[in-house]
Amino acid sequence: MASITRSSASSSHHGHKRKRANSEDHSYNSQIDDPDSDTTSLSASRWIREDLEALGVFYDKEPVSLGVLEDKLKQILPRVVVPLFLSHFKTLLKEQLLFDLDMARLDDPAYVTTGLVKHYVEEMSPKLDKEIQQLSLVLSETFEDQLRLAEIRDQDKKLFKVMFMKWCYTYAPDFIQECLNLLDAFADARWQENEVDGKYVRTISEEKFTGVVRAFTRIFFLDPIVPAGPHCKRIRIKGKIVNSEPDLTFCEYDINGKSSGTMVMFFEVKRCSILKPTEEARDVWIGNRVSRDVLGQVGAELLSEVGNSIFYPHVLGVLCMRTEIIFVLLEMKPDHAVRVFGDGDVTGDHSIIYYSEAFDIVKAEDRVKVCDLLLMLASCQKPNFHWHYTRQ
Repeated sequence: MASITRSSASSSHHGHKRKRANSEDHSYNSQIDDPDSDTTSLSASRWIREDLEALGVFYDKEPVSLGVLEDKLKQILPRVVVPLFLSHFKTLLKEQLLFDLDMARLDDPAYVTTGLVKHYVEEMSPKLDKEIQQLSLVLSETFEDQLRLAEIRDQDKKLFKVMFMKWCYTYAPDFIQECLNLLDAFADARWQENEVDGKYVRTISEEKFTGVVRAFTRIFFLDPIVPAGPHCKRIRIKGKIVNSEPDLTFCEYDINGKSSGTMVMFFEVKRCSILKPTEEARDVWIGNRVSRDVLGQVGAELLSEVGNSIFYPHVLGVLCMRTEIIFVLLEMKPDHAVRVFGDGDVTGDHSIIYYSEAFDIVKAEDRVKVCDLLLMLASCQKPNFHWHYTRQ
């Protein structure tokens, strides 16, 4: 797309800190669309929702099901083939990763003051350790049964065996270990006031949650890329240079296993929890649960990937609020994209960001719910699983 240009930059984000908008502030004017603003560079992290709306980009009123999102993606990219044997890993997920973590309990002040958080960690850690040990038994004792039950084609048996070993020996244990690391962090954490709602929460770094999320994606055979240092993408929108740097990016591989650089999806990780809507809440579903700042940042990151998305001109992202994930899909018409990136008049334009409900990746039931979509996305990222897992 000729009107969308990109370049890489190795400079850090600079600029004056932007005033945060609270949920009652309806008078905010977008800096993106302000010709009198002297701000020429805006980090995606400094956007809020009104910046998107000034460009004709709006979050949908209600969440859509994962099935609807998956159907939308398949319509955009009908060439994607999901190998039949991948569905067997959903069965493994149901049977082997059974643990649940109670994140609300870990953040409960009553548990902290009485020392019950450390007690909960001491209670859960042996259970997670046992699940790691059980995974090796699954591999050594039941693999032939698994192979028979999965009805694998002869040409795929070697591939399935390698992927099965990876799942049991590496991917699933690594995810459990990252959850154990998170439990330890909660046991040792201090309190800090949440800048969004003023409540006090445990001070856990975003890196801890990113580690859990990264390991979680691997159990679906996705390969994340973690941005290094201050390197970020830059794109021009309405005369402003927008810097974007999601926490995890997933790029497509070609059939020879080389990264094409085309993005399948990204993850943006936040250490703050999803908000509880009040009885008086009148906003769209996601607006009642996620702050304007976070919605603005995620929207800016979606826009920044329009020209580099495998689903062009649509873009898929995942918002992670601690351990809860929300899938977000920007549906944008090509002519709208041209006007946004070409500094055209967007009056009357209306693109939608669809989104799912929240799913907690440390809950067994929710892990199963997102399995089909993530295995499909792994097939988008890796059109040739043989190259990745059986190449000599």
